Amino acid sequence: MQTYSGEALEHMLERFQTQGLGARFAFDTLMEYLHQEPASEVCLLYGLAHTGKKTMMAQAVRELQDYENTCWIQCGPYEQDDVGDIRYFLYQHPSYRYIFIEDASNLEYVLDTAVIFYDQFVKEDGCHIVLCGDNSLLFHRMGWSDPVWDDKAGVWEDWTNHVKRVQTTYVPFFEYSRLMGTDDKKHYIEYGGFLDDRLQAGSDTYEDFIEQEIGRNIERTYETQRNGRNWGPLLVPYADECLYEYIHYIIECAVRTYLRRLFLVWQVSDPLWQRFHVYLVEFEEALHRLHGQRFERCSQATAKEVRYVLQEMDIIRWQGTNDSPVFRVPSLCYHFIRRFFREVEAPQGADEGEWRRFMATVDEMVCKEMPRDIELQS
Repeated sequence: MQTYSGEALEHMLERFQTQGLGARFAFDTLMEYLHQEPASEVCLLYGLAHTGKKTMMAQAVRELQDYENTCWIQCGPYEQDDVGDIRYFLYQHPSYRYIFIEDASNLEYVLDTAVIFYDQFVKEDGCHIVLCGDNSLLFHRMGWSDPVWDDKAGVWEDWTNHVKRVQTTYVPFFEYSRLMGTDDKKHYIEYGGFLDDRLQAGSDTYEDFIEQEIGRNIERTYETQRNGRNWGPLLVPYADECLYEYIHYIIECAVRTYLRRLFLVWQVSDPLWQRFHVYLVEFEEALHRLHGQRFERCSQATAKEVRYVLQEMDIIRWQGTNDSPVFRVPSLCYHFIRRFFREVEAPQGADEGEWRRFMATVDEMVCKEMPRDIELQS
């Protein structure tokens, strides 16, 4: 691990271009925590990658302007750092009042041992500690079953009651447009949810992102949680080495449900629309048959568990009696729609040029319809 304080911290922060850059809405919540006196919580700052967490920490350090009493700890992905290493370092430097731990999800067994940060450094020493990481599912579950002693109540309680959670995954359109300097809803649909123009829906980079930041995120959390002894319904796809494909499949099903809902809303009488709707239903059935063979050992409980963790990560929420999916990351929905459009072939008898024009019309209507959901969520 690397540590920075004083002048070294000021120099290190130069890698974050924060001058003239807007702050996430959650920045005020982070600053409220840092100004809390006396400190009574650990702050968990978490969400998918490229949603502004580290930039927010850099902005907070610069606003505090207390570099001598602030320490930034960088946990590398390759070193075998653990919470004990940080505890030993902090014992040697008792003057630090503000401690920012970057990439804390890289710490070994952090889910089981992070309670030390509250019990020893917040409760006993009054430090402000911010744990930051991309593994949002792991952070969401932190503190659920690790008891600490409550001096006032005289009972043991989960330390999750002493946590300030700041989740960054959901970026509303109004916030996105302010940060990125654009009111273009099409841009938000293609890139929305991430403050990085490299993650364009439909690109290979985005596909890799889904695998690493969503699929591997979930897998790593279950491996970490109680040393992998609490897999529950996800044990079957994990043992069959198809967990990532299964998560991918559940997201894909949610997108196709979303597309079917749009077609029902539009109710267009044009024959091509009717034929495409039939094709969409047939493709859905073919998809289930294809994956039914790959995931034949997976039960309804497995699908329910994947949907549950996607909700915990604030990526997709299912609402209403019909379980209608609401995508908190709009570009994720559009990414799968674009993939689907690439796979669709013109039905028999349809002119290829006419079909291409039709698909362009469908894409245009999708991009008009999605902002309605975006505005409702904002």
